Order: sequence, then C-alpha cells, then structure tokens
Amino acid sequence: MPILNKVVNNQTRAMQYHDGSFYTVRNIALSFDVPAHLLQRAKVRSLQLSAQVLNPFIFGGEVISMGINPDDENNWDRQSSNTGPLGGTNNNTILPQSIVFGLRASF
Repeated sequence: MPILNKVVNNQTRAMQYHDGSFYTVRNIALSFDVPAHLLQRAKVRSLQLSAQVLNPFIFGGEVISMGINPDDENNWDRQSSNTGPLGGTNNNTILPQSIVFGLRASF
C-alpha cells in the first residue's frame, strides 16, 4: 500500500515580499548671490537667496508606485495579528518632504 504524503505550503508570507530596489534624491540646495551693483540703491551690501528641497524624488518599482516608503525602519520588531511584521508594506508610511526658503542680507 503506497503512502501518500500531502505537503501544504502556506505561501501567504512569500506573497508579501516585493522588490525593494529604489533610488532617492535626499537633498537639493540652491543659492544665488545678488550682484552688488543691483543692491547699491537699496543700501544693501550683500544679499543671498536660497532654496532647499528635502526628499523631492524617490524612484523604484512596484512598491514605490503603491506609495510605500521602502526606507521606513519602523515597527519591524512588532508583529501583526497574522504574525507578520508591522513594518514594510504593512506600515505604509510616506517619505516626508519639505521645502525651505532662505534670505541672508548684510546692511
């Protein structure tokens, strides 16, 4: 009599893995020194204008197009109700972005 071995694999966890390859631009900073001959009438010795953008771009595959931040390190040590980690695709945090403008003047 042959023995039948039935192997059942739970592939749910394997289906939760995605290619996490990504490229990100973290910081773009620009500054402009206004030429002195333009400042003479305003009685300003020097004037510098600046702008900085933090985390303006993130490029990647399917994970990025779903709006997930693959660089998120939160909650990897905590488990959800199905014993999977809360981090990664379960956490679904966004990459915070900010724009800063600056002005430096000498009188």
